[in-house]
Amino acid sequence: MDLQPLLLRHLLHLKGRIAEKMASRTATGKTVASLRVDVTGDRGTLYGSPAFLTMERGRRPGAVPQNFTDILREWILAKGLGSGKTQQEITNFAGAVAHSIFKHGTRMYRRGESADIYSSAIEQELAELADEVALTFSQAIHEPLQQPDNDT
Repeated sequence: MDLQPLLLRHLLHLKGRIAEKMASRTATGKTVASLRVDVTGDRGTLYGSPAFLTMERGRRPGAVPQNFTDILREWILAKGLGSGKTQQEITNFAGAVAHSIFKHGTRMYRRGESADIYSSAIEQELAELADEVALTFSQAIHEPLQQPDNDT
């Protein structure tokens, strides 16, 4: 039994569910664009940027990417938060935010909050996939039993 089409369909559907949930949170679109489906044999994987984890759970204090201020600056501009500010003011603000996250983590992390970006979508898709696989195997088992035996 070839599971590749089934896996591909469910992983693509999962990718779509996650993209929908990200629609209101996207700034540059890079995180959603990082989603990639790979199905080989009877294995399938949905790859995505590590930023998804941060978007769902927040960032704890501590090490941040070396170019974190640049990342935040790009985000500020993409969100339109730099309007009326000089480039230096935007860079300073991004640096202050980067420092705060480095020292304290994000507000979401500090509050123990979670934004449901992918967790429930994965649960739902896995449940649907399990039901479909069970039905497919059940049909594959029952079909030969229901056919008349031509040997008699």
